Amino acid sequence: MRSSKSFSKVQLIFVSFFFLTFTACKVSYIPSMHNVPSLKQKNDVQLSASLSNFQGAYAVTDNVGLILDAQISGFGKSSGTDVTYTKRRQFIEGGAGYFKQMDDNNIFQCFGGAGYGIVSFDNVYSSYTEHYKASATKIFIQPSFGYSDKNFDVAFAVKAMSMKFFGVDTTNYSVYSLKSDDLYNIDKHPYIFLEPSLTARAGSENAKVFLQLLYSNKMNAEPIRYYSLNFYLGISFRF
Repeated sequence: MRSSKSFSKVQLIFVSFFFLTFTACKVSYIPSMHNVPSLKQKNDVQLSASLSNFQGAYAVTDNVGLILDAQISGFGKSSGTDVTYTKRRQFIEGGAGYFKQMDDNNIFQCFGGAGYGIVSFDNVYSSYTEHYKASATKIFIQPSFGYSDKNFDVAFAVKAMSMKFFGVDTTNYSVYSLKSDDLYNIDKHPYIFLEPSLTARAGSENAKVFLQLLYSNKMNAEPIRYYSLNFYLGISFRF
């Protein structure tokens, strides 16, 4: 009986997290999954995908790599008693950096880059629609240390990121609603985040299942709605 209750609690926690992740309204920032490839030599390619993140990495030389990320999160629609909510968050990031294989298994990497994206929210009532849309740019640097062998990879990374919103467009949104949703004057200052993450991959030499745990910490006082604790599950291919 106790085991059944414990399992039900685990199910409830997972379903609640899933619901919050994919239906949350007016969350302006959901961290992108960290791109922490296991590049070792020239022409190495790594592709990774989770439910809302798609990533690629390519080794231009034995020590220089390129990364590319795309994120589509919180895309969907939900309904209340008298309103229908829609939300979209789409970001793309690109970067370049240095990697070095310290010995047979240990790898140091440091990537830097920039990104661009949009967030939008619509509250559709019977007689009118509240619309909010903003664009954003990012700049980041991400050092990491990792271990990689034929069947298992693990990496610890810290991403320092600055994000600036601009081009805010609103329709029928009152100042009160903007302040209540932490959207008021969101474009007046940058937001600084410090994000440590731990990534583990296991499988064959060329295909691995991965789990990434990421904590996002906002460093400045200005309010914004964001997810602090995040996890990503997906598959990674290496060529």
